[in-house]
Amino acid sequence: MKVSFLIDNALREAVVNSCIGILLKAMDIECKLDNYNFFYSPSGFDFFDRTRENIDLTLFPSYNVNRTPEQLSRAIRTNSMMVATHAEQIINSALYKEKLNTSAKSKYSKQITSHFVWGPFFAELLMTHSSIPADKIYITGNPKLQVSTRLNTSTPNLSPSKSVLIVSDFSLGDMDDERWSQFKKRYKANYNTPIHRHYYEARRKLVNWVLTASERYPNIHFKMRIHPGEDRAAYELLKGTNNISLVGDRDFIEDVLDSGLVFSYSSTSLFEVLVMDKQVFNLDLHDLPEERKGEYFELFEWVNKSQFMDILRNYDEGKVFYPSSGRKKLLEKYMYGGNQKAVLRNAIAIKDVLENRIAQYGFSDFLVHYRNLCLSLVKDKAVKAGIWFNKELGLQNYISTLANRRKEADLNNPVRLNPNKIESAYKIASGIVTESEIEILKNNLYEIRKEKDGIYIDF
Repeated sequence: MKVSFLIDNALREAVVNSCIGILLKAMDIECKLDNYNFFYSPSGFDFFDRTRENIDLTLFPSYNVNRTPEQLSRAIRTNSMMVATHAEQIINSALYKEKLNTSAKSKYSKQITSHFVWGPFFAELLMTHSSIPADKIYITGNPKLQVSTRLNTSTPNLSPSKSVLIVSDFSLGDMDDERWSQFKKRYKANYNTPIHRHYYEARRKLVNWVLTASERYPNIHFKMRIHPGEDRAAYELLKGTNNISLVGDRDFIEDVLDSGLVFSYSSTSLFEVLVMDKQVFNLDLHDLPEERKGEYFELFEWVNKSQFMDILRNYDEGKVFYPSSGRKKLLEKYMYGGNQKAVLRNAIAIKDVLENRIAQYGFSDFLVHYRNLCLSLVKDKAVKAGIWFNKELGLQNYISTLANRRKEADLNNPVRLNPNKIESAYKIASGIVTESEIEILKNNLYEIRKEKDGIYIDF
């Protein structure tokens, strides 16, 4: 049997899925990591090259029936079942249509063989808003949190200096009104207020706060972690300052481990930070409208500019900050099992799906597949023709220019998976997975329990 993990962000997903892959390999289940997206290059469009081999099960970090038909086509072409692992499970109601496929419930339920969720919170959303039956939902916990915890206990801080991490989630602030309108339409985001403007203003304030703090506390190293794809020009004012560095090209976990304190605006990365026993504060930069807020905002600990400076002063004087026990307990509401055995539960859930489930694609699904095959073939032939005209006849053209630019952009993209990242991820994962976990799998030392809100795995 063979399993494929699709990676949308190599910096955040490669190590976690490598851990699960190591456990599966111990049961003679072959695994591979692959990029979620398909790419253009001077060699053509790579859909056909990357969907040649049969795969028994493919895990998708996200899937939308209407927006990502190429992923359905990938599964059908490789004779694979589809499992949704839901990379984003802490969401607000404006994104239900995109994340929960509320406008395509029937197809969604049939196309996705099983769902792996972090806790009862998201299981309830799937059942209530997507009409997904409980017997298709495995409540596994969040494997990223377990990996973060293992790294936190086994890896010392990477820098002896006083380091503060500031996590950006301001990508929406890059958009003008037209792009914002296109974003809402593409992702069916039901926002009534100009959220992008709120994030633009918040980011402007953040830059000002960080500049002021860096001058006031020269002994603190401020690491501004830029969101993948975010416009770095927005942080131009921070360049050239000795104790500020712009980061974002390595694993998020490494930056957290390297920091004694973390700040953010509204990023859900706080879940990983809290479970690693690092304190994270939310910067009250700009008041967000109610429609942007979610139930998970109850975990946020807001501080204004004056409080931000006071916290940094105390940190500079040697105070060590930890999250409160109450805040960490509240985290359990969203994450089943906290940071324990989630990697193992995911491996067991995959094994159970392989042994007991089958794909159920209908006639309309195959129509989508054939349409995508035709479209992918046109893309591939058009790119190859454009490259041929450029190379053989010296005719520069839009297609060849696009293909070369896309190749360069993709290769330089820090979140894109490549052989070096795969090798590095497996090396880190091999130091995280334990022999006791492998023994549990090999000896079936677990029980699968079906409840009204989903399937649980007990040890």
